[in-house]
Formats: sequence, C-alpha cells, structure tokens
Amino acid sequence: MWLKIKKKIKTLSVSTKAFVVCAISLSVVLVLTVLFRKKGGKFWDIYNKAIEGRDKELSIIEKKHKEQIEEAEEQIEIYKKSIERIEKEASASSKELNRSYKKRVKTLVKEHAKDPKKLNVMLSKEFGINNLD
Repeated sequence: MWLKIKKKIKTLSVSTKAFVVCAISLSVVLVLTVLFRKKGGKFWDIYNKAIEGRDKELSIIEKKHKEQIEEAEEQIEIYKKSIERIEKEASASSKELNRSYKKRVKTLVKEHAKDPKKLNVMLSKEFGINNLD
C-alpha cells in the first residue's frame, strides 16, 4: 500500500513539474511575442546582429590561436636546431651540455624568435659558436 502511494506521489510530482515548465515556457514566449511584435520585428534584427558579432569574434579568436600555435612551433624548431648545433660544437670541444645551458638556449629563443640574426649573435656570444645560420 505504501509503495503505491509513494509511486502516485512521484508520478504526480513529475507530471506537475512538466506542466509548470511548459506553462512558464509558454508564458515567456507569449510575453516576448507581444513585446517585440509591436516594435516591428527588431528583436530578430538584434538577435541576428548578436549572432554575427559572435561569429566574427570566434573567427578572430581562432585566427589568433592558429598564429600562436604556428609561432610556438617555429620557436620549438629554432630551439631544436640551436641545441643540435651547440651540441655538435660542444662534442667537438669535448664539453657536455647540461640542463642550465639548454634552459638558457630556450630563453634566448623565446626572447629573440622574431629576429634570427640577433638570436645567432646572442647564441654565438653565449656559447662561443660561430657561423650559426
């Protein structure tokens, strides 16, 4: 008996909840229709402009993100090439590169990624390597 009552209460609460949600949704739609119908459909114009603005912002964000990824990949490539050349030079002079050298190269690459000539000068000064290109 108690289980039947419990089931009826749950069923009633779910039905009531669905009815209330539908009633509120219908009321909101009716109010919005009445409010914006008088203004000659400006609601849809405003809505479409908002959507267009959002799309423009998203495209700008995507473009900037792609540029940042390309720049980061370029810096990684420069770093790898620089470390490779420095390691070759170090092995020729029987020096071993440690973590601090690699960290310093990484910071130099980040600082001078836009100007390869200056990067080469800084790497040659820092590590005594000539003819970096």
